Amino acid sequence: MLSVGDQCETGQVVTEILGQGNIACCFFTEDKHIRWQYFENGKIVPAEMMPAVNIFDNILRNIAVSIPQDLRRHYYVHAAKSLYSAFHTNDPNKIDDAFGDIQKSLRDIRNAPVVYSVSGLVASIACMISTLLLLEQFGTPNSEVFYWAVLCSIAGSALSVMARSRKLWSDPNTSTIAVILQGSTRPIAGAILGVSSVILIRSEIILASLDNNIDTMAAVALFFGLCESAIPEMSKSVERRVFGEQA
Repeated sequence: MLSVGDQCETGQVVTEILGQGNIACCFFTEDKHIRWQYFENGKIVPAEMMPAVNIFDNILRNIAVSIPQDLRRHYYVHAAKSLYSAFHTNDPNKIDDAFGDIQKSLRDIRNAPVVYSVSGLVASIACMISTLLLLEQFGTPNSEVFYWAVLCSIAGSALSVMARSRKLWSDPNTSTIAVILQGSTRPIAGAILGVSSVILIRSEIILASLDNNIDTMAAVALFFGLCESAIPEMSKSVERRVFGEQA
């Protein structure tokens, strides 16, 4: 059995025990690596349990190449506890079950950018179609500029969603539904921001020197649609200022 401060078989000092029983132990060492040690069978993993080690190694490689460094610890701990569970089931038929949760979590993380992008695009298309239908039914020469503002701001926010999806990392506790909601609400935020900017410009509250033609307003709406991420970022900034860094 190992304790914090002991040396493991490879010579590193154990700094944190993640799981320990009569069969095996999983732990962190002082070099911040996650390791395991098998106790039974002369400290040799039986052949029928080696698939657990192989799955564990594959998961660690997956984490290293696909998860940002500041998020890896959560998944390393989860993987180690899964290996510990697999060893202590002592049943080769239950190895896959032991790693089921961590593998699902990694799939969700990998799929989050795709889910985010698709939900944003679907919402954008739905908003555009709705806007065109409203323009056809109720449009007037005076309202046409606002409909174009909606369309362009939605297009801008859709581009923003696509660009951000490359750097999107879902929190381990974030559900797929939450990711869908995040992606689908971006076009709405972009439309609100774009139309609001057009109203302010046409009212000569801001940028009064701009021409009030459709082309100019469409370009402005597109720009503000691209800036839709400013809304949640500004909200977070205000929260931090009012409530401190813990907000």
